[in-house]
Amino acid sequence: MDRQNDPGRWILESPLVPTPLARLEAEATSFVSAELVVMPGLVQTAEYAREMMKAGDAPPELIEGWVDLRMERQLILAKNNPPKFDIIVDEIALRRVIGSHAVMARQLRALLEAADRPNMRLWVVPAETGGLAGFDSSFYILNFPRDESVVQLETKTSIVYIEDKEKIDIFRRHAAKLGKAALDPARSVDFVAAIAREHERE
Repeated sequence: MDRQNDPGRWILESPLVPTPLARLEAEATSFVSAELVVMPGLVQTAEYAREMMKAGDAPPELIEGWVDLRMERQLILAKNNPPKFDIIVDEIALRRVIGSHAVMARQLRALLEAADRPNMRLWVVPAETGGLAGFDSSFYILNFPRDESVVQLETKTSIVYIEDKEKIDIFRRHAAKLGKAALDPARSVDFVAAIAREHERE
């Protein structure tokens, strides 16, 4: 069930049900995804997404349908004139083993392929600077024409969409702060490649 407790905020009681996210992504001109512990959904491999859902105790009979939906969302990045996408990811998300080291190696290689797209930039926040930058939660900013934006926040039991401009500005400033704490895109790619090789050796 959806609830709207005040203007500019939507609450969905479970992240495991269809959401407005795919529709919003289809209309957006740019995204900023800041992820603390997992890969952003738009760059997850199917096997990574599947293993993550299993670990999160998702109903087994629904997992494949959800994985398919996630893969369909990713088509937005391959369309003509695709949205710009900035991925800010904490080092721990690169090292956290979801499924197996082999799954992680393939996931990080897929992340590198995504980062090679001209509309995408990758920013890795090293563990030594993440705490100093206040990187303590994940968030997803979707930007639209006419200077409109939405922020998505997700927990294990709910998804919140925020439209209030003052609150969105807080997340914009935090994203900028994380960008300053992160490695630049070129060094981020090298960093991810090094960790992918570590997973491959395990």
